Amino acid sequence: MNPGANRLRTPFADLKRRQFTAHDRLHPLIRLYLLGLVRARLGDTAARRYAGELVGVELPRTAGSLAEDLARSVRARILREGRAAAALAELDGARMETWYGQTMASPLYSQVFERFVRAELLYQLGRLEELWRDADPPLQPRVDAARARLADLRAGEEADRSP
Repeated sequence: MNPGANRLRTPFADLKRRQFTAHDRLHPLIRLYLLGLVRARLGDTAARRYAGELVGVELPRTAGSLAEDLARSVRARILREGRAAAALAELDGARMETWYGQTMASPLYSQVFERFVRAELLYQLGRLEELWRDADPPLQPRVDAARARLADLRAGEEADRSP
């Protein structure tokens, strides 16, 4: 074996131990959350049980309201079919309180999926304008570009539907 190869491998030997992961200590929560979403999508009543169990998971203090927020997400998924307004109200009740640094490192902490579902529900309810109203002023040019692109996509969908 080449002695120089050992020298190159040594700095990476304990990389796994030093690697940052935003989801340390969250695996029981993630399991319940994903099971709840899948069960809700399948129409299984066990989804409510998973939503209830989410709130009881012991988490680090920096997780903030994550457990309750994800439980709301599961309950919103249960309500989503046929009760869009109730599902939206459930999502809107989320506090989204967590340490800012975690939201930068994790789609779970930043609740990207829940934000997407909220946008879909607003669209379904004909209330999409609410998304644009709450945008930060410095982001307004990007919001305007996204709004124009969405209008183009909708126009294309409507054209595809017409005979």
